[in-house]
Amino acid sequence: MVAGDVVMRYFFSIGAVWLQELQWHLISPIALFGMSYLLFMGEQVRVDVFYERFPVALQRVIEVIGGLLLLAMGLYIAWLTLPWVEQSYLRNEASPNPGGLPLRWVLKALIPFGFLLLAMQGLAHALRQRRQLLPPPLSRRRLVDGLRAATRERRRTAVGREINGAARAPRPRRRRSGP
Repeated sequence: MVAGDVVMRYFFSIGAVWLQELQWHLISPIALFGMSYLLFMGEQVRVDVFYERFPVALQRVIEVIGGLLLLAMGLYIAWLTLPWVEQSYLRNEASPNPGGLPLRWVLKALIPFGFLLLAMQGLAHALRQRRQLLPPPLSRRRLVDGLRAATRERRRTAVGREINGAARAPRPRRRRSGP
């Protein structure tokens, strides 16, 4: 789209204001939603000079703290932009350029939405890293299965002792009655 706009301007001397504005109308949501997606995929920018030398547990702690800070920052920025979006909506803001795109407030409304997504992804990232820090919880099913296995083992051991004669006293011999 950018190349088409450049070719139209320089070779045909035709420029379209709406096409230029559409370019940044499209790049803004890509950047806003891309931040959350990159964090989800683990492709965020990280200073690896020291980080890669830290023990895994310390790396996880840093990731948890970073995710919580990202949560706070995303919520704060989203909260700060709400009055700005409201003002734009109430004015029904559009492009000031002739031939520009209308409904600029829709684009501005994506800013708090994008930062809310980033805040939620920061929380999810922190929880995911925290879960890997802690030992896995013992689920009810695993607990019940473990108790059943222990009971079976005790029974098997007790039966084994009975078969070998270790668990019961010797039986008295019967006397034969007869001639």
